[in-house]
Amino acid sequence: MREKAGQAIRVLIDGIDRGPAPLTIDLPPRSYEVRGIASTLVAAPQKVSLEKGATEQVVLEAVTAMARVEVRTSDGTGKILVDGRPVGTGSFDGELPVGEYVLRVEREGFEPFEKTVRLGYGQVIVESVTLEQRAEANVAAVGPSHRVRDGWYGGMQLGLTLMPAGSDNSLDTGCDSLGATSCDASKPWGMGILGYAGYALEPLGFELMFGVLGDQSKPVAHFDGVHGSSINPLVAQPARDEEFRIYRAGALGAVRVRGNVDVSSVRLSAALGAGISWKTMGMKRKVNTTDGTNGTNEFVPDNVSYWSPGVTLDVGVQVPLGETTTLAAGAWFWAETARDAARTAPASNQVIAADGQIPRPIATPSYDLANGDQLYVGPYLGMQFGP
Repeated sequence: MREKAGQAIRVLIDGIDRGPAPLTIDLPPRSYEVRGIASTLVAAPQKVSLEKGATEQVVLEAVTAMARVEVRTSDGTGKILVDGRPVGTGSFDGELPVGEYVLRVEREGFEPFEKTVRLGYGQVIVESVTLEQRAEANVAAVGPSHRVRDGWYGGMQLGLTLMPAGSDNSLDTGCDSLGATSCDASKPWGMGILGYAGYALEPLGFELMFGVLGDQSKPVAHFDGVHGSSINPLVAQPARDEEFRIYRAGALGAVRVRGNVDVSSVRLSAALGAGISWKTMGMKRKVNTTDGTNGTNEFVPDNVSYWSPGVTLDVGVQVPLGETTTLAAGAWFWAETARDAARTAPASNQVIAADGQIPRPIATPSYDLANGDQLYVGPYLGMQFGP
């Protein structure tokens, strides 16, 4: 048995090392597997059948022994080198001659990965590499720049609903038409809860807003029993105070665009949009005479409601509580119109009752609980989550 090119290999017969080639050996007649091996060479196995008294010559052909190497990075980036020679980017899968090698993975801004491996014949080496970002790269990322804030976000707000311009109810704008001597106006106020959700493509976000609002006012009409208004003088009697409680509640929704600007450690935010709202309104009128007869009346008409288009704006400041959570404070604005749909029906059967007195009729006309443009504004507190 010899190696074809005379290379130094050892001869294995049925897996047993019988010595270096060339080799002459006597064996009992039967079939054998003969192959060759060295530190960096390998000869493919051959089947040899010996008969009694026969001589067989076996020529082995040695080739370079190979091993398989697989290297992959966790994010599919980074230059892969074997003994300083580039072999791939992000991944390498190939065969190398047996021996010792230095595997290295490099990427700008990251700490390099390096490992020495020794490959044996037929061996498979698999390396999964995750590179760590350099400390100076982290510092640069949080310095003058900021992380990109794209993605889903949402928030909620709780605040006051004030109406500085009033609701233009009948007590505010039609005191004379009611025949009252004077009226005390009352600006509506209440509370609102709003929520929103959207997707941000910095610096803009596109969102849906939804919420509920409620407000009330308490105007008063005074009748002195003598001096009614020139429009309706006959209803001046009896002398009385009419106290009103006007309440409103409903839902609203809008499509908005939100803009954000980071300033120092806070974020300035503003959202503008348009939508629709629905409101239901009710009223309670309580009458007490002031002429000493102690007469009273309470009147509660059927509720009225209206639909309206609306526009919305909110501006605020967001203070970070975490990576994606902020505490928000600001002011919101909502504008809609009640037109003339928030008007109660007149009643002709209302009387003032008093002990020992004949019931006296009391004028009960239609009341505008709200009319025309309705402008809400108020401060709020809230939270935002994401992006």
